[in-house]
Amino acid sequence: MPVSDAKRTDGEPHSRLTRISDTMLDAMTAHPEYREGDRAIVALSDDGKGGLGFHGYDDAAGAERDLLAHLKAVWEVQGKAVIVTRQSGN
Repeated sequence: MPVSDAKRTDGEPHSRLTRISDTMLDAMTAHPEYREGDRAIVALSDDGKGGLGFHGYDDAAGAERDLLAHLKAVWEVQGKAVIVTRQSGN
């Protein structure tokens, strides 16, 4: 997926995949076990593009932190050692 096509929007979804993501997030908030404060990231892909939907995040840093934590868990279950660090600078 080319990163150059990446587009961030707030409010209305802007593509087929982000509209589907938005519907999935609506289903989450309609679920009887949903709690205020629950957060979610929905990632969808087709053969050429991707779409992300976020719910419950105040900023990108929180979503990045949760996404990396989940990826780390997936990799560790596969027996892979994962070290996530943050570099300052550009």
